[in-house]
Amino acid sequence: MGFKSFALGVLIRVILIALVAIFGAYLYLQHESVLQGVLFLWVLVLLSFNLISYVTVTNRKISRFLESIRYSDFSSSFTQDSNLGSSFKEMNMSFNEVIDAFKKTRAQKEE
Repeated sequence: MGFKSFALGVLIRVILIALVAIFGAYLYLQHESVLQGVLFLWVLVLLSFNLISYVTVTNRKISRFLESIRYSDFSSSFTQDSNLGSSFKEMNMSFNEVIDAFKKTRAQKEE
């Protein structure tokens, strides 16, 4: 699911989780079917994992960026064509700018 905005992606996922939970509870209470309850619970677990993995993309990028600074490995770059929205494009551009600044500083020190 590629959304233009990260916030919109999170909001849609949270709304979907809430709707599935309400619909599943309604059907379970109406029919008292354990199979339906287990099915909707499984769908809720899958949607929750999807939301968690969607949100942790940022954490992974920040960790990768900090590790490249820590180990002075400035060969990594971050793509600017992020499908998570303009704030992620700006973050990726900033990461690349900082890495370029470190490269320039290292080159000046080597001279």
